[in-house]
Amino acid sequence: MGGAENMGARQPVEGDVADTHISEIERDVHAARGTSSMAKKDDRPVDAGLAALVGKSEQELIDFWKQRFGLIAAIPVDTARVGALTPQLRELVRIQNREERKRLTAARMKAFVQLPGDQQERIMKTRQAAYNVDRGVLEEDQRMVDELLPTIPEARNYPTAAR
Repeated sequence: MGGAENMGARQPVEGDVADTHISEIERDVHAARGTSSMAKKDDRPVDAGLAALVGKSEQELIDFWKQRFGLIAAIPVDTARVGALTPQLRELVRIQNREERKRLTAARMKAFVQLPGDQQERIMKTRQAAYNVDRGVLEEDQRMVDELLPTIPEARNYPTAAR
């Protein structure tokens, strides 16, 4: 009975309010699909922490990667580790300045070899699994790794993407 009393208290929605709400939804759908003139490319970094490293010293880069690898290796679920590593590789591949990208990748490789063996093993498996999630990014990253390997002797055991 209480519900019947509330039915009389309801106010009808005015047409222009409903139309405004629908056009906002339509605008959002068009923006998501990239079909609206209002849609624009999102240039925000996929990984803000990594993006903030541009121009830092080699030791700062190595320290960053060691910390990141340690955090990723500590994630107990395989798929979650892949989900944590993949955006970082995407961000690296997005860096337009090739020399800066080489510096960041070389530091990553040097940091990897400084990790304890159990962390290295987890990161290696994670990188290989990430290949199936975003093959294009991993292939592009692997090209850079292959180019850098001869110049970083201590990184000869760096994990390669499963091909």
